Amino acid sequence: MNYEDWKDAAQSFESSLMILRKDKNGWVIGFSVHPNEVPRPLLEAPLGTRFRAVLFRIGDDEQPVILEEVREGKKAVAMAGEMCRNTDFQKFMWDYASYGASSTEEAKSQDDYEEITASLLRGVLNIDSRSDLGTDTDAQALFTDLMEKYRGSGFREDIPF
Repeated sequence: MNYEDWKDAAQSFESSLMILRKDKNGWVIGFSVHPNEVPRPLLEAPLGTRFRAVLFRIGDDEQPVILEEVREGKKAVAMAGEMCRNTDFQKFMWDYASYGASSTEEAKSQDDYEEITASLLRGVLNIDSRSDLGTDTDAQALFTDLMEKYRGSGFREDIPF
C-alpha cells in the first residue's frame, strides 16, 4: 500500500488512555473517546476486527509530543555530522580507529577529510550511514562512549553538547 491508500483507510479520533492490562494474548489497551469523535465504521466493526493503530501523544499546546528517543536519535545524527567536520575529531578518529602511520598519511593526503572521518565513524559504530544513529540505540550508546573518550583524549573540548 502506498501513502495515499493508508491515508484513505485511516480513521482519526482523539482519545484518552483508560485501561492497560495484560492477558494471555498480549496487552489490552482501552481508550475513552468522546461520542462525537468516534468514527462510525469503528463502532460498526465486529469484535476481533484487526486494526493498525498509530498514536501521537498530544501536548498542552495541541501539538504532537516528539518521543524522547526520537529526539535523542536526531541529536546524535546531527552531532555525528558536526563532529566529522571538526579537525580535532578527525585526528582523534584516525588515531582511535587504529590506522597505522601509512594509512593515516594516505588518508591525510586526500581532499575529503570529513568523508574519511565519517567512514571511520561508521566502521567504529558498525552502521552503514550516520543517519542510522537516529534509530540504532546500540550505535547511539557506542557514539556516546566515543564522545566521552574524545573528551578525555587531550583533543580540544569543543563538543556541541
